[in-house]
Amino acid sequence: TTTTTTTTTQSTYQHRSTTDPLGWGLDCVMAQWLAGAAAATRKSELAFLAPQALDVRHASLPFRLLGACIGATLLGDEAVAARGKQVLQHIVDEVAMPLGSPHSTINKVMLATALLSVDAATDVAPLARQPDEPRVLSPSD
Repeated sequence: TTTTTTTTTQSTYQHRSTTDPLGWGLDCVMAQWLAGAAAATRKSELAFLAPQALDVRHASLPFRLLGACIGATLLGDEAVAARGKQVLQHIVDEVAMPLGSPHSTINKVMLATALLSVDAATDVAPLARQPDEPRVLSPSD
């Protein structure tokens, strides 16, 4: 886990990046809207944590690991995106997700989203921030 601190005149926000696959993936999705030093710092932290978040040992709850695969396509790091594709292929090939099993619905939704994200990564990723969408500046920038 790594920590980024942002201080404003009103309060201090301390973000903690996590190696939990679902949380890490969400952090990657959110990082694409950051600008300035906050973006560079957050993306660096997330790339550092990627090997732990994208570990196939997390496949016992596939939807969580699929969240990391989705985030990996959006981080903007080619090595992380490649690892995300490898993990996704492992899930498709090796992880059973039978209908009616616990979490089967969210597993299927996350699998479909991950497959769409990875297939479109070379063109227009459906979850990627579009060029005309604004970024958020950190108060410290």
